This record gives sequence, structure tokens and C-alpha cells, in this order.
Amino acid sequence: MNRRMFAVPILALFLLGAFIFTNKEEQTPNPVIDYGKVHGEVCVAVNGNSLGCYENTVSNTFLNDTRDCMAQGAYCIYNHIALGNTSAPIATSTSHPGLISECGLTSADGTYKTEQVSAGNWTIYHTWTSTCTIVVNTTGIYNDTSSGHYGGGTTITSASLTNGDTIQVNYTRWVA
Repeated sequence: MNRRMFAVPILALFLLGAFIFTNKEEQTPNPVIDYGKVHGEVCVAVNGNSLGCYENTVSNTFLNDTRDCMAQGAYCIYNHIALGNTSAPIATSTSHPGLISECGLTSADGTYKTEQVSAGNWTIYHTWTSTCTIVVNTTGIYNDTSSGHYGGGTTITSASLTNGDTIQVNYTRWVA
């Protein structure tokens, strides 16, 4: 009888411990970090000649807006492209550094196109014609005008534009 009295509390503690460690509501979720990652690339051409393609710094605001778009339908459209002539944007940038607002190079809505390479790819592109001499060395993207949410950008090879030169920026984003 003494052994049974010891067995009941030990069995109760064992069952309580098993319940605590297997209760799904009590466990902290462990999200998979690489699934659904947003990637970005920017390709630039001046007068039809490629300056190359560059990895795009995706801003923290864009990542949060992507979340909000999927969960609430908010901040979904990032199609406003900007040009700049200063330092590179970083993930915590909230506006495009050195934003150009002259010479016919003010930020503008780009044209949206889905890419058929694989699921989740899209492109936003725009072509400007310079009306003066100016250097462009960065580009960025917003969800609205240049006072909207900043989606990120990158440094590009410096382009010295003169009157009549064209510059095309092509943002490609994909989720993988």
C-alpha cells in the first residue's frame, strides 16, 4: 500500500510534465526564415546601353508593407520609381537619399509587368529623358509618390546625363 501511495503522485507529476511540454498553445512558433523571402534586382540603361544590374536593398518598410498587404490589403502597390545622386540607401532608409527633382528626372509611376520566368516575379520600369546635365547614381522605389512608403533602392554606376539622354530603370522583384 505504501508503494501505491508513492506511485500516484509520481504518475501525476509525470502526466503533468508531459502535458506542459506537449501543449501546442504553450509553445512559441519557430518560423522558417528562408521561405517566402523577397528578392530585388535593378537594371539600368542609358541611351539603350546597359549600365548593369544591381542587387536591390529591400527596406524594412517594404517588408512590413508586404506583410500588411498579404494580411490586410494595405500598401500593396510599389510602382513609383525615383532617381538620386548621393549615398546608397540602406534597409532602415525611409526616403530615397539625394532624390532628384529636376531636369525631367522627377520620380514617376512605372509600368507593371509580370515576369513569366517563374511564379512570384514582377517588374516595374520607367524611362526618363534628361533636360539638363546631371549625374545619377542611385535609384529607389516607393508605394506612392516620393513622399509615400519607401521600398528600398540601390547604388548604380554613375551616369552623367546631358540634355536629351534617356535613362531606363527596371525593378524586378520576386518571392522565393
